[in-house]
Amino acid sequence: MKPYPGANLAYDEKVYNYRRSRVRRLSENGFGILVSRFRVFQKTIACNLTTVEKIVRTSCALHNWLTNNAIGTYLPRGSVDIEDIEGVK
Repeated sequence: MKPYPGANLAYDEKVYNYRRSRVRRLSENGFGILVSRFRVFQKTIACNLTTVEKIVRTSCALHNWLTNNAIGTYLPRGSVDIEDIEGVK
């Protein structure tokens, strides 16, 4: 899906463009993290689509598990952004 072009957009079109942009940014950041952690994502994956889907899902699950269980070794302090909700005023 494409964003609405132009500068004079209706409110709903602006909201759509903003949300689309945000989703794209989040997904690109997520894959950026996966690329930095798993070498399989550094080049084109030469598999069929169902296998690629399994690789992505497995990598996400492994990343989440390591994030929760290998604290300090998998993601050392400063390697990713952390949201400080207590420091917000």
